[in-house]
Amino acid sequence: MDPVSFIHRLSFEDLSPDIIHSVKRLLIDNLGVCITGRQTKQAKIAYDHAASVYSGTHTRLWLDGRSVSYPGAVFAHACACDSVDMHDGFARADGHPGAAIIPAVFALLYEKNGVAISGKELIATTAVAYEIAIRAGAVLHATSNVYHSSGAWNAIGVAAAYARRFKLNFEQTRHALGIAEYHGPRSLVMRCVDYPTMVKDGSGWGAMTGMSAAMLAELSFTGAPATTVEVGTDRRLQFESVIEKEWQDLGRVFALQEPRIKEFAVCFWCQAPIYAMRTLQQQHGFAIEDIIKIRIVTFEQALHLNHPTPTTTDEAQYSLPFSVAAALVHGRVTGREVDAEELRNERVLRVSRLVTMEEDSDMSAEYYNGRCVCRVTVELRDRRSITSEDTVTKWGNVSDRDLDAKFRSIATQALNPFRVEKLLALLRDLENVPSLAHLEDFLQD
Repeated sequence: MDPVSFIHRLSFEDLSPDIIHSVKRLLIDNLGVCITGRQTKQAKIAYDHAASVYSGTHTRLWLDGRSVSYPGAVFAHACACDSVDMHDGFARADGHPGAAIIPAVFALLYEKNGVAISGKELIATTAVAYEIAIRAGAVLHATSNVYHSSGAWNAIGVAAAYARRFKLNFEQTRHALGIAEYHGPRSLVMRCVDYPTMVKDGSGWGAMTGMSAAMLAELSFTGAPATTVEVGTDRRLQFESVIEKEWQDLGRVFALQEPRIKEFAVCFWCQAPIYAMRTLQQQHGFAIEDIIKIRIVTFEQALHLNHPTPTTTDEAQYSLPFSVAAALVHGRVTGREVDAEELRNERVLRVSRLVTMEEDSDMSAEYYNGRCVCRVTVELRDRRSITSEDTVTKWGNVSDRDLDAKFRSIATQALNPFRVEKLLALLRDLENVPSLAHLEDFLQD
């Protein structure tokens, strides 16, 4: 099925029970991150910016109440999600679709006549947006020698969501995707890895761009084609086979069923070393104070996460040494363990300064096969040296029980437990909810 037809023709009834279940998990996971992210400095700035520059009457800012336009809402909420590095990721696209898509689909809960959509339609719209974004991201990475931000391609998924929800015609939808691709923020991810700041993975800008692109196309603004989406648009014919291969099974195979769900609020490249270190401590029972050196062997890209004494939460989330140290000291890494106050925790900083990192060429090769591998060695005061097995991230196929526990743990940092339970129950039974008219009320103070 061609992408534009897929956007408009996919129905809830076309989705298998497994896909429906997967979509609900993505909604739960990323909404929890958006909620807890509201507390960050980045989110507060983004909210104020959205209310000032993108005011309107389309929807309201979560846990705030100010009325804003669709582009303003998705910008603010995607920045909140991106500010706590706990959102989903996909190896196929090498990035994060949910940070932009979940704010977008929740912004579009009402038809233009004011009638709220059903849970089934929310599931179908989310499935469409994820499939379009993930595949566009995969094409972009396969046809470029530069590692671009997720905003570069999750913008296209956001445009697809709007086009579906408000029934743009075939040509308007083509132009919406084309405008989103053309203006999507092709920011350089490794610059933010080397110099971590609030720009993060570009998802705030990507969400705003995708929403604006579709709204422009609705008014007959042109921008087609999207060359990462439409087969036959590569006039140089260098990558036509790549594009065709990526889209050929659209509607038959769903890429959204292969998420990387994070347990810890740090870059995905930090997750495996945390698991390896935690396993070593459980197996050998050493005290944190007995550690004199930590050596982490991993893939080349992860070596850029070398910020042992971060001064901002963004640096902490992109710091492999600090992430490992925080997990050892606290037993967890949520947004609270990487916030401003914890950056001065001397016990964490002592361990963080003990970390050295080096590349393993085989692990670097594995990275391009979608595997983030590491090996950790700990040297102790009693002269023991203990080494982990080669370790990969273990939370990709997390159970529903653990995912619900994650949602409760992070969402209750910003919402009262009663609302958190109501939200979770609604999302778990989403396909049986005839109207989502009251969903937004759960996301207000």
